[in-house]
Amino acid sequence: MDFDSQVEDIDEVTKSLTVSIASELVAQEVRHAIDHVASTVALKGFRPGKAPREMVERLHGKKAREEVANRMMMSTLWEAVGKHELKLVGAPVVKSLEAEQGLTYTVEVAIFPQPKVTGYDSFRVELPEREITDEDVEQAVERVLDYQAKLEKLEFRVTAEAGDVVEIVFVSDVSEESGESGADERQSTHCLIDEELKPAELREALLGMEIGTSKEFEYSMPTTESDGTDTDASSQPIEKFTGRVTLQGLFSRELPELNDDFVKSLGEEGLETVLEFRMNLRERLDEGLKKERNEQCQMKVLDQLVDAHEFKIPQVMIDDEIRQMLQRLVPKLAESAEDFPVDSFRGDFEETATRRIKAGVIVDRVATAEDFKAEQSDIETWVQEMAQGDPAATSQIEKQLRESKDARAHVEEEIRRNKVLELLTSRTEIVYVADDGSDEDVEEATGKKSKPKAKSKEEGQS
Repeated sequence: MDFDSQVEDIDEVTKSLTVSIASELVAQEVRHAIDHVASTVALKGFRPGKAPREMVERLHGKKAREEVANRMMMSTLWEAVGKHELKLVGAPVVKSLEAEQGLTYTVEVAIFPQPKVTGYDSFRVELPEREITDEDVEQAVERVLDYQAKLEKLEFRVTAEAGDVVEIVFVSDVSEESGESGADERQSTHCLIDEELKPAELREALLGMEIGTSKEFEYSMPTTESDGTDTDASSQPIEKFTGRVTLQGLFSRELPELNDDFVKSLGEEGLETVLEFRMNLRERLDEGLKKERNEQCQMKVLDQLVDAHEFKIPQVMIDDEIRQMLQRLVPKLAESAEDFPVDSFRGDFEETATRRIKAGVIVDRVATAEDFKAEQSDIETWVQEMAQGDPAATSQIEKQLRESKDARAHVEEEIRRNKVLELLTSRTEIVYVADDGSDEDVEEATGKKSKPKAKSKEEGQS
């Protein structure tokens, strides 16, 4: 369809697109629409399709013109978007529509940001100097023994005490609980009453409870997600909930004895002695620490790139990211995430959401600049990693990628982004500094806080 179109800049990520269609074309389409109605409509006093055309136009002309205008607008809009090579995000917003003579309409569109990314040839980041110690290995051994512990039901006591293993049903938010759901209909879980049990209010509520009783209590949780930057937990927004816990049983733990027979019972290939077991745990802890360091390095590099590149992000992208963050925090929002209003959450989430989007945009721009692609061999490697050697899982993932273009595109994007992160990390000088014990990610990998070091060192690569 012939039309004229022009684009005007509102800002770097917002454009005004105006499309004009000649009156002759519009009039022709309206005539065809009215002719179609006249051939089928049944008016009082006339057989179907036999009513005078003038009468049909008088009664149905307005609706026909509106339908033609909407149809012509939709058919030309996307053609105009392609003509001007606009990479849209979100839906166009109609700002004006004039259909008196011909058809002229103006829409406001948000486009994907395309900043020029520079300065990614070298980086310098500081990471806490950590190492896996014998104490870390012993704590890992204790966790394995604890996981393999046998539970013995306590018959002589009905009141929960510190150190007990308890069987409970926990309702995280009673305000969202269905009125017909009882505690016996929910899945129970076992937990140990110790200082590690979170939230702390749950631990306090359990102490002194008797089997068969329930208790409601208030507790607080942070509402934001990390964007990869160092954030003081005390500054994060806090949301309060009312939870309910039902105590269903008390148990004691009987830890297995650490010997060669226990190691063999784990069924792991190549592990038959306690020495081999300890060596294997150390290797796993080393790999975990290496992975955490690599992820920390990537986050710090992305943080530097975000700080170094100032560019605008369309509000629709920010709002979509906020919805995804809320959806991860409150899974029940998944069903209505697209329509969920985010206005009241922007104050708490917008800065984090914006930085996350900027990091993704920068990585994608680097991938384009470096001409990174997801080769078939890359996809096959990705599938094997996801399937973890399971032939059935491999077949299922491969089938999904064949049948879903969106799924394959998502995997290809992930592969390209990983290539960028590997490139950026390879160009990073890492300086290991004395640890202040504040890095929770590495603490999770080692299972404890490492002692501060008195020295620092530099390494050219991660």
